[in-house]
Amino acid sequence: NLTGNAIKFTETGEVVLEVTVVQLEEQNVRLKFTVRDTGIGITTEHQEKIFEAFEQADTSTTRRFGGTGLGLAITSRLVQLQGGQLQVESEPEKGSVFHFDISFPIADRSLVELPVHQVSIEGMNVLIVDDNATNRRILEEMVSNWGMQSTVACSASEAMDILKRSENQNSFTAMITDVNMPIMDGFELVSWMTEHPEFAGIPILMLTSADRPGDIDRCRELGVKRHLTKPVKQSELLQSLETAVGVFAPHLDVKTSEFVSSRPLKILLAEDSKTNQLLAIALLTREGHQVDVANNGIEAIQKLEVNQYDVVLMDVQMPEMDGLEATRKIRSAEVETKRHQTIVAMTANAMKGDKEI
Repeated sequence: NLTGNAIKFTETGEVVLEVTVVQLEEQNVRLKFTVRDTGIGITTEHQEKIFEAFEQADTSTTRRFGGTGLGLAITSRLVQLQGGQLQVESEPEKGSVFHFDISFPIADRSLVELPVHQVSIEGMNVLIVDDNATNRRILEEMVSNWGMQSTVACSASEAMDILKRSENQNSFTAMITDVNMPIMDGFELVSWMTEHPEFAGIPILMLTSADRPGDIDRCRELGVKRHLTKPVKQSELLQSLETAVGVFAPHLDVKTSEFVSSRPLKILLAEDSKTNQLLAIALLTREGHQVDVANNGIEAIQKLEVNQYDVVLMDVQMPEMDGLEATRKIRSAEVETKRHQTIVAMTANAMKGDKEI
């Protein structure tokens, strides 16, 4: 609930969920959960009221953002039932920080020993390039947990200076760089590196957002080893690093190919849920496909009238016009056009009758 609220009320900036150890004992551990955002913020006089049922910091937020006014009241009560207290620190237009501490018993069992790598990435040095301080910190902590050393740069130009000052071309085992950076983006940085033989051999992992369908083609052109969509999972980043530097861990039962070999498809995604849209776009663009989005059946039909798609992913339940009605209209129009559009239905109602329809 706290993370969902933070995302809902934050138009620019970032939302960070952090869990830290406050106190560690033999039988118990106390953890602090913090959700920080850069959103609209809450005035001092409203900060106590928001934990009461049906109360919001601004009555206009329900009309603008949706919601019942119950979420924080329920969340606060759940935290209390677990022995904690939900607190907030906030300033209008500067964001909010919600946090609480809860104690948990430590499981009475021995730790599971992880398989040992045949060849370890421990001690390898990686260059991290990202203009966002939170992203840099997360990446630093990830690689540090694997025993790797890291050097960080907050811009492409700083990364170039670091590379120029490096003792030799083998100073860095790999580089992890963001694409979306001001002044000079990640692709420009990689392009500069390819023009300098002393840096051209450094394996590169590129991090990009889900809404940039052309990035995979650029990665291929520049010889980028791996293309990852943010937010990247630790296991995915580890596997990608191992693949990029030529270290293969036999215990990882995942694909190690650089890119999917099937041809990229042009896909129309008809889906009204923003969350489902983001998930589908992330999964599909990661495999090299181009995705257009329609928020309902009406928009899907309009897009099909002016564009050609290899496949339509059609949600069944959508407002204004659902997927079934949209499909009927598309099939009716095909009688005259003599074209057949491939449509894949998507539904949460996985009943036998749905399949028959």
